[in-house]
Amino acid sequence: MYKIFTGVLWRYHCRIYKFLLIMKLIAVILIGSLIQVSAAAVAQKVTIRENNITLSRLFKEIGKQTGFSVVWSDAKVMNTERVSVNLKNIPLEEALSKVLGTQPLDYEIDGKTIIIKEKSKTVLEKISSFFQGDSTLYHGRVLDERGEPLSGATIKLKGATKASVSRGDGYFERYGTPRGTIIITYVGYQTREISLAGRNPGEQIVIKMLPGQSQLGEVTVVSTGYQDIPKERATGSFEVITKEQLQHNTNPNLLKRLEGITTGMDFRNDLYRVNSSAQNPNTNPPLLSRLTIRGKNTLTKASPGTNTDMNTSGYPLVVIDGIPRENPRDIEMLNPDDVESINVLRDAAAASIWGARAANGVLVIKTKQGAVNRPARFTFSGNADITDKLDMFYKKRMSISDYVDAQIYSYQYRYPDVVGEPNLTNAQPTLSPVAEILNYTRMMRTQQLSDNEKAALRADSAAQIDALRRNDLRNDYSQYLLRNAVNQRYNLAIDGGTSALAYRVSAGYVNSVANTDGSGANSLALSYNTNVRLLKNLTLDVNTSLLNSNSKTQSLNNTLSLNSIQKPFYPYSRLADDNGNPVEVTNLYRPSFVDLLENTYGNKILSMRWFPLEDYKAGYNKTSFYSLNLNATANYHINDALTAGLTYGYNRGWNSYINFDSKDSYFMRERINRFTDPGTFDRPIPVGGLYVPNSANSEKQILRGLFTFNKSWNEKHAINAVAGFDIDQYKGRNWSDFYYGYDEDRLKQDNAVLQFNTVFPYLFADENYTPASQIPILAKGYYETITRTYDLFSNVAYTFLQRYSLSGSARKDASSAFGLNTNKKGNPFYSLGAAWIINNEPFYKLSWLPSLKIRTTYGYNGNTNPRVTANPYINNYNPYKGTNQLYYATLTTDVITNGKLRPERTGMFNAGLDFAFRDNRFSGSIEYYDKQTKDLITSNLVDPSLGKNRLTFNTGDLHGYGIDANLNSVNLRTEKMQWTSSLYFSYNRTKVKKLYTTAPQTANNAVGPGVANFFTEGYDINRLFAWKWAGLDPETGYPRVFLNGQTVTVTGTDNSVINMLHDAPISELRYMGSAVPIYYGSFRNTFTYGSLMLAVGIQYKFHYFAQRSNFDIANYYYLLRYDVQAGAEFANRWKQRGDEAFTNVPSMVYDSGMSNRDSFYQQADINVYKADHIRLQEVQLNYTFKNIGKKAYLKTPRIFMNVNNLGIIWRANKLGLDPDTFDYPQPRTYSFGFSTSF
Repeated sequence: MYKIFTGVLWRYHCRIYKFLLIMKLIAVILIGSLIQVSAAAVAQKVTIRENNITLSRLFKEIGKQTGFSVVWSDAKVMNTERVSVNLKNIPLEEALSKVLGTQPLDYEIDGKTIIIKEKSKTVLEKISSFFQGDSTLYHGRVLDERGEPLSGATIKLKGATKASVSRGDGYFERYGTPRGTIIITYVGYQTREISLAGRNPGEQIVIKMLPGQSQLGEVTVVSTGYQDIPKERATGSFEVITKEQLQHNTNPNLLKRLEGITTGMDFRNDLYRVNSSAQNPNTNPPLLSRLTIRGKNTLTKASPGTNTDMNTSGYPLVVIDGIPRENPRDIEMLNPDDVESINVLRDAAAASIWGARAANGVLVIKTKQGAVNRPARFTFSGNADITDKLDMFYKKRMSISDYVDAQIYSYQYRYPDVVGEPNLTNAQPTLSPVAEILNYTRMMRTQQLSDNEKAALRADSAAQIDALRRNDLRNDYSQYLLRNAVNQRYNLAIDGGTSALAYRVSAGYVNSVANTDGSGANSLALSYNTNVRLLKNLTLDVNTSLLNSNSKTQSLNNTLSLNSIQKPFYPYSRLADDNGNPVEVTNLYRPSFVDLLENTYGNKILSMRWFPLEDYKAGYNKTSFYSLNLNATANYHINDALTAGLTYGYNRGWNSYINFDSKDSYFMRERINRFTDPGTFDRPIPVGGLYVPNSANSEKQILRGLFTFNKSWNEKHAINAVAGFDIDQYKGRNWSDFYYGYDEDRLKQDNAVLQFNTVFPYLFADENYTPASQIPILAKGYYETITRTYDLFSNVAYTFLQRYSLSGSARKDASSAFGLNTNKKGNPFYSLGAAWIINNEPFYKLSWLPSLKIRTTYGYNGNTNPRVTANPYINNYNPYKGTNQLYYATLTTDVITNGKLRPERTGMFNAGLDFAFRDNRFSGSIEYYDKQTKDLITSNLVDPSLGKNRLTFNTGDLHGYGIDANLNSVNLRTEKMQWTSSLYFSYNRTKVKKLYTTAPQTANNAVGPGVANFFTEGYDINRLFAWKWAGLDPETGYPRVFLNGQTVTVTGTDNSVINMLHDAPISELRYMGSAVPIYYGSFRNTFTYGSLMLAVGIQYKFHYFAQRSNFDIANYYYLLRYDVQAGAEFANRWKQRGDEAFTNVPSMVYDSGMSNRDSFYQQADINVYKADHIRLQEVQLNYTFKNIGKKAYLKTPRIFMNVNNLGIIWRANKLGLDPDTFDYPQPRTYSFGFSTSF
């Protein structure tokens, strides 16, 4: 008992203890925050003793001492007189009044901002200015529709060429005349014109912008994860997704919300397709494994279907609040309501600063923060999602009657003689119910029966078989196991701040009832973000979060999954009788053998009867994910332009997978009985459950030093630069174990007394006639990796005259995963970029196109594979080689020392055009990119003298290219109504340029089972080949294909023909095209009328192909040998000469060549279809209550309803297939919710 406590429970006890410590820490921080809130209420005072200084220098000093932002115009301050001041600990406002008393300036304090402005003119001065046309300085602030400041808005005087730009806090200053009009433009918002007539220059002009594209939500600051850059100065390819855009969907998985609202992203860019019937979404690989940004850049992408928690090769890099995450499930657990924005870095200029991990794109996620000088604000949202049942009849399968006929046909070949009754030394494999009926009939015919008895026997057999024809397992499955999935989600956040502190605390909880009985999930996301001004030039940012996700489904050994509707199930099986009572179903042994065991041993053994509707509840499969994150950054503002920062990041992840079969499960009852001693009835396997835990833990620490430089001067020059280093260490561990005799209530296990090295006689021979064996063990495994990296990086962007921008970045990566020679030379990654804002040119006169910018970049990014190392390593530990043997290490040299191992490198050229027509009636961006990937890591043959035949190292090149376009239009705009549209379009093609490999490029490799891992020079990385179909043989109905221009009949039994076809060159196959979309994107329309908003999202994918599933067509080998139901086309199979004129379905023949005939038919071009389709993905309806009174407790409450997965509205294939799913289409989901702040 001690062992299981320390091995299993202690881990959970530690987690609970750590969780409590975290909550205590958050409480301490909150209390500290409240204390500082109180302390900050004290008035600001200043002390300055200076002689003959400029006002600019004086204002900077005031800002340093108070922490306030001081805003002034260099043009006006430049002409003022120098001052001498002697101020000692006097209030801020008094100090300002004394300093400006004799100057032509005045001041205004707005929150933490001091605005230096021109003194108001007298009436006489105003009249004089009007007639003389004097230029006057006006100042104001630009806000968005929510009252938040807009940075980067363009302010022009009507008829003038020069423009001003609003700062980060939204403030601006602009010269004008009392007769003039200023024009304010901002991409994504309606253009505003403000008349200056009658305005007092001393008063602030507050300009509230209205969205021109409500779904666009574009901001003017982009983030690389290291620094924020004004978008107008950026040369790279950044796609910014705002928090408003993320509200188009209520899915708790953040990644799923990204689909359909940006360009370049494909969520199914592989030969694999979604397994939508999985009861537990966490048993599928991470969603990040199915996401590509601008196509694939590697041949060794971590494969779906495997434990990918420690391998992110080929995945986009995820950066959350500046810290890269190793666990690909972290982004899935992140609360979408905590996200402020997501920056998608797509080209080298945007992403190369992340070096060896940026080739697949980077997702830079910024979480929401508090705000200074704002009282506490509570934000709440909640929604419920209801998902329809899966459509069990989506797959077009052969009719139950045809299936029964096929079993009758195969019976005579599989069982040429009567199958005798089983005995204790011969359990025999099970027979299908049809075979049992036929076998009984055949056996009775050997008896002396009268003609009437024979007739009655035939009638009874026919009646039993006909009764089976009327059953359909899918009906029972849908009635007793399927249900509507229900998802409930709640979020509560508190944010605010004082002049010295900003904070945000949030909690999100999700509870999910999955689509199959006995399955569900829940998740919890806690976060606390704070920003504290410790000294006048020193700030501390702390972001903490605890993420947890748990799921539970049926045990893997007892599961009644949607794909298990085959042996031991048959399409006509029943799960319950007409009254809904569970019925017995044959499992491993024939019914007569089960009766024999009961009659022979009675209650000395456990029951051997299987009731599926009861048994699936006797166990579970649990998955848990935890992620603890702490980021702390101290920033010291050396001066107005230069900041030094030091960051420490810590991430700890626990991933746990547990499968448990209780003592009541059929799986354990059968195993315990089989090992029961036939003489003494002792049980080598004690009565109890089987507990199988698997764990994957990770820990990452990172230390970062960073210098940031941002400066603008003389309205001509602007520099944004960053330089620094990263030092990090990542530890990953995977291990597995198993425990027999496990009791959940007593936390007991019996491994210590089990004799794993002893061969025990069976109580009865199993279905494979095995008389004895050792107790089955699940080999304990252990895998550990430690990776240390050291990185140097820098990025500089320079802008001249607000028109010309140049950028450059460089990074050098060194890692313990790279080869020694590679680290000595370094792994340099760099980028260069240029941009030209044409509309800021004096000669630019196109008023109908007020915004026009071109940009281009080139540089290198990289990709690394954690599973490929430069040195041999210890792979695992293998226990239980003998009785109770301790762990010992086994060295598995999967690699040899490779000093030249290096990251894969992708060089990318990118060119873009950004534009906006007048009033943003039509705007967007178009980009073209071309990328060359070299040093691909893949397997290759080597000199056998090295001790290996095949090793993994750098060999191969890729070439990719494409277009991304984002087009937005305002189709209708009135005072109350607006209709906007957004078209997202992507074109991507990636081909294998060169493979330095000796793998045979034969037809068999290109169409066989390993096709997903086989690549062909000159073709798409995800390519689809097929045999050239030549119809059916008119004499036999066998499949025929073309080879060397000649027709070849595939008999299946002629090995010379099979070998000839398999060894044929790839040129003998038909190249169908890409297996992933070449053109893809979405089209969104948003309609608003007052407070009501309706949005419709459509997705499209064109120019790609898919292959029909082997189980959706006539698969005779599995049908006749293994009783697996074939496709509905079985009814149209070839039956006689002449049928080949109207059918391509081969004849049904039972012989040794079935498998070969099936494979050539299945892999023929007639079973490849165009996968192009258009899908109505979602409809969103919401209503915002805007006019509820200033004293109302709730602020802008909103109710909403979403419908997702509405279905395909057009498809190129005539089969009714959904190309994006492997088994069943995603069912429709209805969401209802409410959000508000107070």
